[in-house]
Amino acid sequence: AYYYCTTKGCESRSKMIRKDKIEGEFESILTNTAPNRDFIKIAFLMLRDIWNLRIEKTAEISAEMKRQIVSFDQQIEKLVERVVGTDTKAVIDRYEREIEKLEIKKAKLAEKIAENGRHPGRFSDVYRTALRFLSKPQKLWASGRIEHQKLLLRMSFEDHLRYTRDKGFRTINMALPFKVLAEISGSKREMARPGRFELPTF
Repeated sequence: AYYYCTTKGCESRSKMIRKDKIEGEFESILTNTAPNRDFIKIAFLMLRDIWNLRIEKTAEISAEMKRQIVSFDQQIEKLVERVVGTDTKAVIDRYEREIEKLEIKKAKLAEKIAENGRHPGRFSDVYRTALRFLSKPQKLWASGRIEHQKLLLRMSFEDHLRYTRDKGFRTINMALPFKVLAEISGSKREMARPGRFELPTF
């Protein structure tokens, strides 16, 4: 099998290159791109710690919003008592507007609580597949399924790959996850001391 160049203005236009040559070089790129197994394990533990911290933070935020709703209920109850205790229409209208504003705030908080309450799923289901892909992208390519291979190209590279007959693949622009992993795994900085990784403060 061969690849056939159809690029206008290319010196290799209408010429063919063996499929096993191009794909063999491509598979070498995928193999060299993947970070080592030990680093993938470290990245998995770091992401799991961040995941757990975010779940804890979400629970704290939901609890605070529920306390605010209780406070709004108390304010509404007081305003209702004032409405009952007055006959002045202007005062009643003002209290009713305040009650309406508090009811709107309550509804918005209840909606946010419902959104926060949606379970994000299990960490292993969400991250393990992604980390497995990052650690061994060549497996997706080796599946031979065209939809898997197209997916790999979209996930692994920022733009189209360029290839020349005499020099092979030109400068390759890897996708951001691979860039970050390569930078961290190749860094000479010391690892952080054991313990949990705290979330950034907003």
